[in-house]
Formats: sequence, C-alpha cells, structure tokens
Amino acid sequence: MNLWPKLRNVLPTRSRKWIVNGLAICVGGFVVLSVLRNELNYKRKPLSAWLADLQSENTEIRENARNALLAMGERAIPTLVRWLDERDSWLRRKVLKRSLTVSGKRVFPSHDYQRSLAATALGILGPMASNAVPSLVKASQDPSIRVKRVSPHF
Repeated sequence: MNLWPKLRNVLPTRSRKWIVNGLAICVGGFVVLSVLRNELNYKRKPLSAWLADLQSENTEIRENARNALLAMGERAIPTLVRWLDERDSWLRRKVLKRSLTVSGKRVFPSHDYQRSLAATALGILGPMASNAVPSLVKASQDPSIRVKRVSPHF
C-alpha cells in the first residue's frame, strides 16, 4: 500500500518539504558519521569492541582482546590517541547529568570510559606506542579519576 498519495492530500506542501528535507539531512548525517567512524577491524570485530573485551571478567576473552590489540599494533595507535584526547562537549556533560541509568550503567556513557580503555590499550602496546607519550602524559594529569588511574604516571 502506497502511503504517499494519502499523505499528499493530508499534509500541506510546506510540511511535506520540511519532512522530506529533514529525512534527507538525517540520512546524509548518518552516512557522513559512518564514513568518519571508519573504525579499524580485526577478525571482523571493531577496535572499540576489542577494547570493551579488555574489561571482561572472563580471562580468555581478555586474553583474546589483548592478542587482537597486539595484532593490530601500530595501525591502532592513531585511533587510540584520538580517543584518548577526546573530551565531552558542554552539551554532552549537561545531558550526562540528567541521563538515565539502566542496571547501574548510563544510557549515554561519558567519553571517560572510552578514554580509559584507550589508555589501557596504549599501555598494552608498550614501546610500539611511543609516539603516544605526550597524550599519555596529558591523561595522567586528567581530572577524571577513571582516566588518571589507568594512565602511566610520569
């Protein structure tokens, strides 16, 4: 069943233009974000998923994540440094103050979680990540306890 003829009769031309333009902007934004978020993968699993696995309670999962990170090696460093340097915008901080929690976890997590995982991963990469030292030094002085705790102390 084609809905467009019915909507055409119900909605005025101006409203239809707004709806069509809004949908085009949403689709375009999604495409741009997915291209920008072109994340490094290993065995068809993105870097962010491997980093999350580093926090698993299962030793085997943690070890697999560590091995995957080492296999990605220097290719992962630019992304990890970028994530380590990310900060929450003022709008995101405002939303975080009022964000919902589900099972004790925020629906909109802070970048601090991702930043702490990036610092952990850079530590695992060790000497391979020597060009990330300035970002790690900065992270060691971070106001976020989560990030400061996992960053090496200089």
